[in-house]
Amino acid sequence: LAMAGHRQAWQAVQPSIKSAVERGAEVRVEIIPETSQHHAIKRELMRRARALLFPVQRAEAFGLIVVEALACGTPVITTRLGAMPEIIQHGETGFLCRDLDALCQAVKDIGQIDPARCREDAIERFHYLRAAREYISLMEGSH
Repeated sequence: LAMAGHRQAWQAVQPSIKSAVERGAEVRVEIIPETSQHHAIKRELMRRARALLFPVQRAEAFGLIVVEALACGTPVITTRLGAMPEIIQHGETGFLCRDLDALCQAVKDIGQIDPARCREDAIERFHYLRAAREYISLMEGSH
């Protein structure tokens, strides 16, 4: 699993990860160093990860890391807070979880998600060329 967030977030979720391991999940953690290679390392980690664990605890306005994971073909396990229900298609590109038990179950069930579908969905909905076309359309329509 890959996990997004800073050290503070990592410390906050350690008990949840410990609980998931105690329930049978296999978890390997890699901390990405803040270097000039940060983005390349993150992309490679995402490509290799079976899932992105993103246990957001507040109303996340968007979730760029979630879209980046999907673009790498990495399913996402997250909560239902903020924009997550608009980004993740539950059962198709990841799992939207209501509590710790659901997060733990999603870790076990992640093999049900097709990584290729995650990438397709990210390209269909979040590719920068699509966004550019939609912005142009909106601007042309407002004149």
